[in-house]
Order: sequence, then C-alpha cells, then structure tokens
Amino acid sequence: MVKNADYQLRTNILALHNLYPSWPNRRIASELQNSENPPSKPRYLILKIIKQTIERGTVEDRPRSGRKRTTRTAQFKQKVQKFIYNKKNRSTRKCNDFLKRKNIKTSKSSVWRLCKESKWKFFRLKRSQKLTATHKANRVTTCRILPQKYGVNRNAKRFQWRKVLNTDFSGSIRLIRPNNNRNDGIWAATADEIDSDNRNAGVQKFSAGVILWGGISDDGLYPRNAPFYFNEWLDKKCIQIGKTRRTLDSRLYSMFIQQVIAPTVKQIRPQMDLIFQDDCDRKQRTKQVLGTVTKYFHQRIDPNDCTSKKADIWPIENIWAIIREKLRGIEFQNIRTLKAAINKVWRSIDATTCKKMMESIPRRMMAVIEKDGSNIHKEDYE
Repeated sequence: MVKNADYQLRTNILALHNLYPSWPNRRIASELQNSENPPSKPRYLILKIIKQTIERGTVEDRPRSGRKRTTRTAQFKQKVQKFIYNKKNRSTRKCNDFLKRKNIKTSKSSVWRLCKESKWKFFRLKRSQKLTATHKANRVTTCRILPQKYGVNRNAKRFQWRKVLNTDFSGSIRLIRPNNNRNDGIWAATADEIDSDNRNAGVQKFSAGVILWGGISDDGLYPRNAPFYFNEWLDKKCIQIGKTRRTLDSRLYSMFIQQVIAPTVKQIRPQMDLIFQDDCDRKQRTKQVLGTVTKYFHQRIDPNDCTSKKADIWPIENIWAIIREKLRGIEFQNIRTLKAAINKVWRSIDATTCKKMMESIPRRMMAVIEKDGSNIHKEDYE
C-alpha cells in the first residue's frame, strides 16, 4: 500500500513538472499539499522526493545493487534442471546432495528457490500397480481377446459388457487410517518446554478392519444396499471346518459362491443371465471352483482369457477406490460406525454410474493396447 502511494506521488510530481516546467520545487510541494488527497509525508521529505524524481525523470524505483548472485547461476540452473526436471524420485534434497558431490556450491533452499523461480510445480505421482514386461504383454493379449468376444461399440447388438457381473474382494479397510509422520511435531523454543506426555507420537501399528466383497453390473451394485463383509463370513467358516489360518482357499471360495454370491445374484436377477467374472487367482481357477461357477451361472468370462494386474480395467476396483476416498481422514471408534459409513457410500453409487463404468471397459482395454500394456488413468479413455 505504501509502495502504491509513493508511486502515485512521483507520478503527480512529474505531471506537475511537465505541465509547469518553471515551477520551483517549493511551489510543486505546496500544490501537492493543498490538493484533495495530500501526501501524508512531512514537507521536507516531499521536497526531497520532488528533487530526486525530477533529477531521475522516472517514477520507477531505483534499481538496488544487492548482493551478487553466487549460487543460482545459469550453470547451476542447468545442472539442477538436468538432474530434477521431469524425473521420478528426484527431490530437492537428493538434488542438493548430488550437486555437493560434484563440488558445486549449493544448499537445499537454493535448489528449492530455483524450482520456484522457474515456475516448476511438484506433481504427486498417482498410485498404480507395479507391472513387469511380462505383465504388460499379457495385458495387451487379454485386451485384444475380450473386446472381440464381448464387443467394442456399445450400440452394437453383440455388445455384452452390460451383462457382465464384475466381482472382487476389497483390501482391508481399517478403523484408523495410515499415519503421516511428517505431522508428528511440536513448535517450541527448546525441547525442555514440551511435556513428557506430548513428546511421544503414539501410533497404533495394526487396527481392526473389514474386507468387502461386491459386484458391479449395468443395473447397479451387488448386493444392493451394502457390500458383503467377507472377513466375518471367513472367520465363521474357518472355525466350522477347523481351519487355523484365516485364509481363502479353493474349497472356501467354492462354498462362498454357493452360499453368498449365487443367492445374492438370484435375489436381484432370478434368471441368472449375467456373465460372471471374478479374479484370475490360482485358487479361483481350480476344477472345484470352475465347476461351482458353471453350476450357478450359464455364462462366465473364461479365466484363460484373463490375466492378473488389471485393476485399472475392472470397474469394481473403482468402487473400492470411491469408498476409500470418501473415508479418507476419518477415524472410527468401532466396526459398527465403520460399516455404517461404508454402507452409506455404497448406497450413494447409483445404477447410472455403474452403467457408465461398465460401458467404459472396452475403451479402457483399447487404451491399454495403445500404451503397450502400461497403467492407464481416466484421462486415457474418456
């Protein structure tokens, strides 16, 4: 605000001097002080500013000499840009350490300021599955086979993706979210000022949680009102059959299809005319499981046509991502409140959203082919 006032004062001084070249500095000062918006400065300072402004002939500030730039030179910028720009896992700290090993005068703040001056922005990487060359090749092969069988154009008669029931299990969704240790700190002058109770950041390493099962098709989510809480079912069945480890095997998965998946689908679609799709894990390809699926579903996506590492293609993974995003930053007191929050998010996902997701599967597969099997994101297929 002060800078703008000084700028306006110098502008008025030059305007009066150009209009009345014969006026002395005292006359210009009196004119300014008698104006509607007189400057708030004392008269001696106004006279000094008038003298300096007329001598310089400009309203701009005088350039400051300042300390000469010794670190952020053109050569320094070139070195930093070569190391850090558009490269993964290259922080300002790593860049600073690299430059010091090259005997270049630097500091972390110098690197950081250079990045800001260059108007570079730090973009956080999107989390995605890790893919090997074999995974990528298998993904491309699968994405060539499935569109040929189930269609590409949603207006075509042979487009069958609307009839596919895409199912899967979620990962564990816990009561307490992962802790960000960068926030574990207290501002103080000395460490002695901090109470002993506040010096330690208590972190619960493991917390209770739930594992969900669900499906998505053209007409909505399966089950309708809430996902199935698989971990509770698994605990009960393991106790019944005397299994000590709470893990899913082919026998239990076959039981799960009979007791949960088939009744859930039949309640919504009595004709059972959906094309069943599940994960292509080894236990889900056993003879027992394949026979159980054939018994209850007239059609299924052949496991031989599928491959692992397709979380960016199947829409059920988007459903789990939506639930996790809605619950981000919330800590729940017990499993009951966690379930209530999950059920609320589940019911908020309508059939229209599900239809769009299912119709996008062929486009996702085409995007995978175009990227030679690499991970895809929403902007790649929309």
